[in-house]
Amino acid sequence: MDNHESHISLECIDKAKSNGITILTLPPHCSNRMQPLDVSIYGPFKSFYNHSVDYWLQAHPGKTISIYEVAACVGKAFEKSMTPSNIKSGFKSTGIFPYDKFIFNDDDFLVSSVTDRQESQQVSTDNNSTSPSLVNISPTEASTSKTFVSPEDLRGYPKAEARKTRVNNRRKDEEDICGKITPTVVTSEDEIDYEDLTTYDELAKEPKEGDYVLVQFKTIKEGTVYYVGKIIKEKDEETDVEISFLRRYKKSFEKFHMPDVPDLASVSVKDVLQILPKPKVVGHTKRQQSYLMFEVDLSNFNLK
Repeated sequence: MDNHESHISLECIDKAKSNGITILTLPPHCSNRMQPLDVSIYGPFKSFYNHSVDYWLQAHPGKTISIYEVAACVGKAFEKSMTPSNIKSGFKSTGIFPYDKFIFNDDDFLVSSVTDRQESQQVSTDNNSTSPSLVNISPTEASTSKTFVSPEDLRGYPKAEARKTRVNNRRKDEEDICGKITPTVVTSEDEIDYEDLTTYDELAKEPKEGDYVLVQFKTIKEGTVYYVGKIIKEKDEETDVEISFLRRYKKSFEKFHMPDVPDLASVSVKDVLQILPKPKVVGHTKRQQSYLMFEVDLSNFNLK
């Protein structure tokens, strides 16, 4: 065994002596040369384990290894490293069996010299006293020694900044190419009463700049499709209005957003099906506020 104080005690030594047991202790820092497991088992075991882990990661790209895969990799490495030949080689390389007291030389134990303690020197005095006195020789300090100044003394360690309290304020009016809007914020707790647009009459008033409207287009493949847009220019002499169209959120018929590239088109007033109520903004975060919501039921329309 090694000489660590947690592994050996005086009671243990006395009990071993009384029972005729010889305890073999290892010099400090020499277990890597004298213990069979360290000599012939742990090295191959680590190599086989690393190879098994690399193979698993290559077979499962993008996934992290868990404790269950670790156990499987250890099992494979154990079978390949804990072989009879490796075990016998460990006992032979350390000189345990067959016994070989010349397996090591003095150079192999030089690492233990770092913990050796110097013996106190005994110096005889000139007086007639028969008891020798112990003289502690302390090294003299060099006159050129300087006080060491660490970087911490000069600048100190960086400290983390104080956390900022986030306040959810309503977003101010934003201006884009479509003009200015002042939406109302809607939270998840708010209840919205949706109007039914399954039936509709002719426009009660002329659409004007800033209104959100429902526009219909007739296509050959999909039949009649509908778009939600914002009028950015009132009708001209040809009774056309210029509209910037929104895009429907794919997961909901209620949410719309302006595309990154504006989708502008001139549309006849006859194709404007309905003037929609003023939209509301969903949530408070920047991403949520990019979506608009109308208090009408548009689920029956083939919206794009």
